[in-house]
Amino acid sequence: YWWAAGIEVDNDIDISNLVDGKPIYYIKNASNKIFDASTNAGIFYCMNCDNVTIDGLELSKNQIGIYLHNTKNSTIRNISATNNTIGILLLSSSNNTLTDNNTANNSRGIYIESASNTNTLAGNLASNSIYGGIFISSSNSNALTGNTLSNNSGGISLSRSNNNLLAGNTASGNY
Repeated sequence: YWWAAGIEVDNDIDISNLVDGKPIYYIKNASNKIFDASTNAGIFYCMNCDNVTIDGLELSKNQIGIYLHNTKNSTIRNISATNNTIGILLLSSSNNTLTDNNTANNSRGIYIESASNTNTLAGNLASNSIYGGIFISSSNSNALTGNTLSNNSGGISLSRSNNNLLAGNTASGNY
């Protein structure tokens, strides 16, 4: 996968690095931490984390706004991820909750790859994405409830995925 091939997990990237004047957060092996709007993060990557909360960030014009790799038991909420290639990406991550996020004008709004064991997506808005609002690939046993998908090339796409629960989602104006 292009996003995994170009990103090595074992880097030391300090928050003194900036994107559009905002700090780059590249967190490794964190547990029991909360990162909120006070961080003023411009991009947020979490590698091998457990029980991390990412809340209230505005991320724009990035390759990936939020990226969780091999991260579990974590929460992403109240995020505005717009004009990115991927708004929010979960790769090889499990038991995470994404709630009340707004992904608009991305190539892909929310992308879940090889991420199983009940990731929960609830109350998210995905709109105007070129390749899909919510795209799930090779991921099993996830729950998608109460999400709104509008004007995307595809609302919710499932590829090579089984035992996922979809309930109460609203899709309109998608291709």
